[in-house]
Formats: sequence, structure tokens, C-alpha cells
Amino acid sequence: MSKVKKIGLKINTKALLVISLLVVLLGCFEMSTDVYAAGENFDLGKSWTMRLDGPEMGSKPYYHIHFYYKGAQKYCLRLDTLQPCDGYKSNPVPNWAMKKAKGYVGNKWGSAISSSTISWGKALLVVGCVLLIVIATICPFDGPAGDAVAWGLLLGVV
Repeated sequence: MSKVKKIGLKINTKALLVISLLVVLLGCFEMSTDVYAAGENFDLGKSWTMRLDGPEMGSKPYYHIHFYYKGAQKYCLRLDTLQPCDGYKSNPVPNWAMKKAKGYVGNKWGSAISSSTISWGKALLVVGCVLLIVIATICPFDGPAGDAVAWGLLLGVV
């Protein structure tokens, strides 16, 4: 009878540990807060318009904006490096139109590191911390050598 209780306790502890890890891992993934879809046109005012294209549009592997004045394309701007694309040299877009465009694209403006990369980095950091805690509870760190190993693992994760 006592063996059955011990096995049940081990299963419950393992299930609790697995559920806790799943909650921690799923909690570190963020949903995108971008409101506007790539390829959408926006009116900037005074005959200026823009089109936001993303990597999924197939033409370029980065987000970029095409600026139009009275329907004719005047400039293309990469959002990851804020440099011209499509061979443009000078920027004819007025500052007020650039500021309005920045408001439309949100967190894509100047984002050399994609949000998915940042999300994966956060996930790996959480996993590393969880592994450090598991290793610290399983392995007995006693004595000065153990302390040095424990601090090394902690600083390596951080």
C-alpha cells in the first residue's frame, strides 16, 4: 500500500513540474502588437502616400516603405537600417511625412533585430534559468569548488 502512495506522489510531482515548465515556456512568447499589415497603403497628406512592404511580400527580406508623391514613387526606405533601397540616393520626402510614416509602422522603424529573434532570445534565457535551477537542486554544490561552479553557471546564464 505504501508503494502505491509513493508512485502516485512521484507522478504528481513530475506532472506538476512538466505543467510548470510549459506555463513558463508558453508565457515567454509574445504576440505581435503591429496593427498594420505589410503591403497596406497609407495617406500621409499633401499628396504624399506610402506603402509598407514586409519580408513576406517576396521582393526583399526586410520591411521597407515606398513613398509616393501624386502617385509616382519617389523614395524607398529600409526599416531595419533606415537606409535607402531600390537605388535611391537622396531623400525627397519631407520631415513631417517621415514622422507620420514612423507613426504608422510602429516598432518596425529601425528594428535591425527582428521581434521574433528577440522572442526566441527571451525564451532561451528562461529555459537557461530553469535548467540552472534544476541543476542546482539536483547536484549538491558543497565546498569552495561547488560554489565556484554554481556561480559560474549562474553568471553564464545571466
